[in-house]
Amino acid sequence: MVFTNLLTDEVIVSRLQTTTGDRMAMTTMTTSLICHIQQLSPTKTVEFGGALGKTYKLFADTTVELQNGDMLKDQNGYIYTVEAGGVRNIDNIGIAQHMEVIVKRVE
Repeated sequence: MVFTNLLTDEVIVSRLQTTTGDRMAMTTMTTSLICHIQQLSPTKTVEFGGALGKTYKLFADTTVELQNGDMLKDQNGYIYTVEAGGVRNIDNIGIAQHMEVIVKRVE
């Protein structure tokens, strides 16, 4: 199964990094991460302790490096943050390898 055919969204990934001394700033890491973003069901949202209507799951290729706290901006201008402990790689035999990331839309 080719997983990349299911990826319909594109996001810009920014990460908080040290610029000089003790100053920190958001730095663009990737300008075109191809992924799929879908809203979590109310049941799954409660399991993750998220806010109803604002918690999503992002699917991407495993070659992508996302970290807790990364900011993502999609093609519609929505901004998401990667939730703590929300990044996990799925590596099942016979199923397309992919990454699942719990994100919260902050607009």
